[in-house]
Amino acid sequence: MLPEKHRRRPSRHKGFTMVEMLIVVGILALLIALAIPAYTSYVEKTRIVVLQANTAIFANLVRVYSIDYDKSDWYDSWSHNGDGSLNNYIEQELEIINSGTPENDINLINPYSSKKSILDYDHTLGSGDGYCPAVFLTGNDSYSYAGTGSVNNIIGTIVAYFKVSGNTTEYIEIYYVTKDGTKSDDCRKLY
Repeated sequence: MLPEKHRRRPSRHKGFTMVEMLIVVGILALLIALAIPAYTSYVEKTRIVVLQANTAIFANLVRVYSIDYDKSDWYDSWSHNGDGSLNNYIEQELEIINSGTPENDINLINPYSSKKSILDYDHTLGSGDGYCPAVFLTGNDSYSYAGTGSVNNIIGTIVAYFKVSGNTTEYIEIYYVTKDGTKSDDCRKLY
């Protein structure tokens, strides 16, 4: 018989116990539960930053055109045949939803839908057509598009509202539609 100090003692730990496994799984679940809302919040903040930047870019684009064109030409018929109105020049500068072809590649993208399209006032929405466009041009005093029946169709969209009196545009409001379907706080007004 071997002396006592040379005998092998049976190992009491051959693996993790059920309690230890449950503790590890519980800790992992807690970490995941904390990480998902933080990530979701981060994504939403990023979308808002993109919308703020796009709104500023778009407002500057409108301001540049307003220097070149008479104020009375800021708002006119909704066609993109080059009739000289500001909204038609904007349509020519951005991707037009009707034809899907860009005249120039201005990189305004709706961060909720990833669309680069522009939706104008008299365009009738088809199935899935125009959902959350990048830009919405309107002379309607409501930021929601009357033909859709739901403000969700323009969440994340930059709205250019032309306030018109007679043949003259009094001012243009440029803002984006927030996730809760309201007008953004940082509304830019151009006279």
